[in-house]
Amino acid sequence: MPTTIHIAVAAQTPIYLPLYVADAHGFYGKVPRDFNLDVKPPPDNVHDADAWVHGQVARQEALFGICDPYKAFRKRTTKVIGALVTKAAFWGIDTDVRIDHLTDAHRFERIVAFPRGMTGYLLWQLTQEEGKKTKPNWTPKYVKAEVGREAKEFEKQRHAHKTLVITPDLFGFLKLQCSVDPQIQPKIYYARHVRYGDLFLTGVITRNDVIRNELPAVGEKGYKLAFGLMAALQLAVIDIKRRPEDAIDPLLAGLEKPKTDENRTVAKRVVDQMIQDCIFPDDLTVSPSAWATSVHYHRKALNPRASEPTDKEVAKWMNDDVDRTIAEKAFRELVLQRVELGTLGVRRLWGSAALGLVLLTAFLALIAKLPWVLLPSLIIVAFYVVASAVILIQVLDERIFGSSRWWKAFVPSIVTFVTFYVGVIAFFGKTTNDFLTPHWFPIAAVATVIGCFFARKGLVGVYNRFIERGA
Repeated sequence: MPTTIHIAVAAQTPIYLPLYVADAHGFYGKVPRDFNLDVKPPPDNVHDADAWVHGQVARQEALFGICDPYKAFRKRTTKVIGALVTKAAFWGIDTDVRIDHLTDAHRFERIVAFPRGMTGYLLWQLTQEEGKKTKPNWTPKYVKAEVGREAKEFEKQRHAHKTLVITPDLFGFLKLQCSVDPQIQPKIYYARHVRYGDLFLTGVITRNDVIRNELPAVGEKGYKLAFGLMAALQLAVIDIKRRPEDAIDPLLAGLEKPKTDENRTVAKRVVDQMIQDCIFPDDLTVSPSAWATSVHYHRKALNPRASEPTDKEVAKWMNDDVDRTIAEKAFRELVLQRVELGTLGVRRLWGSAALGLVLLTAFLALIAKLPWVLLPSLIIVAFYVVASAVILIQVLDERIFGSSRWWKAFVPSIVTFVTFYVGVIAFFGKTTNDFLTPHWFPIAAVATVIGCFFARKGLVGVYNRFIERGA
């Protein structure tokens, strides 16, 4: 009989959608067959649900946890193995105050947020900081709400007006909008904020002895078990972005909501909003920048004067608190290797085009003396480079193409192609004039094939380096 392994979670919330989708669609194929994964939510009387999750993992009552990754900071028994949410997946909900920017937060008189120590409380502090930039003497009333009770606290405060709720429970408040008050609207999209949007909000944690295959409960299958979980979550993220309509029922099941037409409509809006706000990263590997950001904001919550961490500190934290190998392996096997092989039939198309180019140039070399016969070569080169780039872009996130360094992914490919192309011609040709004479066209075609092959390797290689460096 399979052994049940618990995954402790901090709440039943829409931002855990990849977990719900993985369970509903059976993505646990990489998990060893003698184990079953079971989700374990916190009891109702828990004050700090994230700390509860870490405690469950530390005490072996659950081998995996999904929570604020900072709870594993400087802990010897646990490590962060994946990044499930790398945006501030919280929304500011209100009824009657118009707000265009976060600095307009001073218009609210009271703010409902999670207890101290949780991410929601951190965002309350950051919101207060932004509001004081416009109105320095602004002192809003803080209203504490336990996880899952934000809507009830909002109902108590709503008729007082000028009340903001900071919550990840977008489903609950959009449901209130449909059934209670159409004026209830998200006013602040924290994930879109330039300064606070990139926040390592939710991670996957496990025990060190699980990764090292030293825990007797799982024996030598600990690493495989962790890999199976991360592979399932990686597949779920891909599936959510490709087929968001298939995530509606899993979301309702995860939130334990009946599958009514109204709930399905609300769930669709929630899924679409999370995709639009880029809540889930394409690659679940923890990057140094994400971990540094998480630690910095938590330290700043305790000490407003805390300075940003140095590169040396970040490197030490990554080594002590994070294991990137599991999520990185899942991403490479499930996504990147398919790119390297040229998915969607592009490899076959490229092979056929290259063969056709060889035959075309050889034929034209026999019947005509036309220097411009090399034009098909250039067309094929352009096609292949663009096709390779398109495939890569499908799995890239803003770490490359959202930054000013995106061009670095293409320059090595272009240089590599030109080097091999000219190199082969120079090796076989006697003079520079031979470059355009018909009897060298077959050699030029072969050079094109070799150049394209290494251009593809260059594209994938550069992307791998970006992943490894956590760009």
